[in-house]
Amino acid sequence: MELQKINNAINFRNELRNQYQELLLFLNRFNEIYIKEEEKLPYHINIIDELHANENAHSRILEKLLKQQEPKHQKYEILESFIKYIINKNKNHEDFCKIKIKNPKITQEKKRIDLWIRDNDYAIIIENKVGCACDQTSQLERYIDITKEYNFKEKQIYVLYLPPTYEKKPNEQTWGKYYEKDIYKKRYLNLSFRDDILPWLKEVPPIKNNRFLSSSIEQYIDHLEGMFSLRKINNDMNNNLQYFIKKELEINEVEPETAIKIVAEKQQEMENAITQLESIQKELRAKIDEKYFSNCQKELKELNLNVIRKIDSSPEYYPRSVGVKLDNNLTVWLGKEEDIDAILFCQVNYDNRSEKFTHTIRQKFKEILGEKNIEEDDKDFLIWKRIQNGNALTYLKEICKKMSSI
Repeated sequence: MELQKINNAINFRNELRNQYQELLLFLNRFNEIYIKEEEKLPYHINIIDELHANENAHSRILEKLLKQQEPKHQKYEILESFIKYIINKNKNHEDFCKIKIKNPKITQEKKRIDLWIRDNDYAIIIENKVGCACDQTSQLERYIDITKEYNFKEKQIYVLYLPPTYEKKPNEQTWGKYYEKDIYKKRYLNLSFRDDILPWLKEVPPIKNNRFLSSSIEQYIDHLEGMFSLRKINNDMNNNLQYFIKKELEINEVEPETAIKIVAEKQQEMENAITQLESIQKELRAKIDEKYFSNCQKELKELNLNVIRKIDSSPEYYPRSVGVKLDNNLTVWLGKEEDIDAILFCQVNYDNRSEKFTHTIRQKFKEILGEKNIEEDDKDFLIWKRIQNGNALTYLKEICKKMSSI
C-alpha cells in the first residue's frame, strides 16, 4: 500500500512537470509570434503608455476625472455619469439608487484608501486592483471601519472593487467581519476596468470648452484599450495570434463543444501556472523589501539614531518599513505598500496636538519635500508624501535632521 502511494506521488509529480514543460514551450512559441506581430503594428503613441502607469497612477487619473465640475452650474458631470452607469448596469442593487450627488469630497490614497468619495449622506470606497495586487489582510474591513469613524453609518457605505477583469474578486479574509453582511449583499459591486470602466468612459458626455480634459479622457480610453488588446490597430495581430492558438491546440477541425473544453483546459493550466508565478514573485519581492529596509536600518543606526522597524498602528507594514523616533516625540517613517510596483512614501507621525506644533511640522515637511502632492490625515495626526525610491533614504535623513530641531 505504501509503495503504491509513493509510486502515485512520483507519477503525479512527473505528470505535473511534463504539463508545465509543455505549457512553457507553448508560451515560448506564442511569444515568438507575438513579438513578430507587435513589430508590424503601425506607429502609435500614448502618453500614459510611455509613463508606465501603475495602480496609483490609475487611481489618480480616476480621481481627477471624478472631481471635474463644469463651470456654469458646478455639476459633477463625470461623477454623475459614473453613478448613472453603475445604477443602470446593476438594477438589482436598489441601494445604489439612493446615491444623490450633493457635495462630494473625492480623495486618493487618504487613509490608504485608493479612491474615497464622501458626500452628505453616503461614502463610496473604491479598491483599485488594476495591477492584480493581492488583497491585504482585512483590507476592506479596515476601510469600512475607517469610514464609520468619519460618522458614516453602515447603511451609507458602498464598496466598489475594481480588478482588470471579473475573474478577480475580494476574498473572505479581506472582508473580515463584513463578509456576507449587509454591505456585502446590498452595497458592494465587483466591476472591472475592461468591462466597466472602459465602456463607461466611452459613454461620458462630451466635455465642452475643455480640450485638455477631453484629451485626457481620450488618452485614457486608448490606454485601457491597449492594456486589453482592444485597439483597432491590434485586430490583425489578434487574429494571427488566435490562429496560432487554434492551430497549436488542434481545434480547427473539431466540434465547437469539444474545442471549448480543450481551450478551457489550457486556460486552467495557464491560470495554475500564473498562480505559482505570482507566489514566487511575492516571495522575491518580500526578500527585496527586507534587504532594502534592513540596509536602511543599518545606515540609520550608524548615525546613532533611534531606529525602529515596526509601526504599532500598522503592523502589516513590517518588514516594508523603517522609522526613526526623535526626542521630540516625532516619528519619521519610510514605508512601502505591498503592491509589486508600489513606490515609497515618507511619513511623519506626531502626538503633540497643539496647533502651533502641528503648523510647524507641516511647514518643515513641505520645506524639505516641496508642497506638491503632500497628504495629511486630520484624525491620526500624520503627514506623508510618495517619493522616488532612489532618493528615499536621503530624504529620510534630511527630514530627521530638520525635524529634530522642532
